[in-house]
Amino acid sequence: MPIFGLGTWLSKPKEAGAAVKHALENGYKHIDCAQLYNNEAEIGEYMSQVWKAGKVKREDIYIVSKLWCNDSAKEDVIDACKLSLKNLQLDYLDLYLVHFPTRLKKSVGTAVSGEDENSLIGYSPEMMKETWQEMEKLVEMGLVKSIGISNFTTKKVVELLEFAKIKPVCNQVELHPYLPQNKLVEFCKQKGMNTFDEFLHFL
Repeated sequence: MPIFGLGTWLSKPKEAGAAVKHALENGYKHIDCAQLYNNEAEIGEYMSQVWKAGKVKREDIYIVSKLWCNDSAKEDVIDACKLSLKNLQLDYLDLYLVHFPTRLKKSVGTAVSGEDENSLIGYSPEMMKETWQEMEKLVEMGLVKSIGISNFTTKKVVELLEFAKIKPVCNQVELHPYLPQNKLVEFCKQKGMNTFDEFLHFL
């Protein structure tokens, strides 16, 4: 995983794809995407232009996407990944993350939060086990090379490791001088997991 990359969160329509294209043409090797960001189709169009131009090869770029909370039920995980792949015009992802450990109802769509009590299903180790087993299938199917998590606390990482056959390669969290999260970082390091900042490393 290249340590420095371009994040696509909050990128405006008609700007996200152009920014990714410019980044790839100027040496960026890591692009961070997510279903939640609602711009994967646009990014896919521009990345396709880059591959076709021939100066940058797909296999040299590390591309990440994330499973949103309303797609974490057993029957939705694989289809959600396939949709991101379709939108990004890719055959595989280098890394696919569980965006948050919280589950939302399917009807919520890509809302940023589940503050409405009627939209929130919540979290339990049993639900996460169901989600993670489907994530592991994505690796077996060759749709993703690696799987990981995002915004997980130490407690939730511990619970996941109790049943994970494929250990998450990373935990993407908010991590900076104002929020160093030393204990979480050290714990993940002990478990052989990378931690990286989803904000400051993606400027």
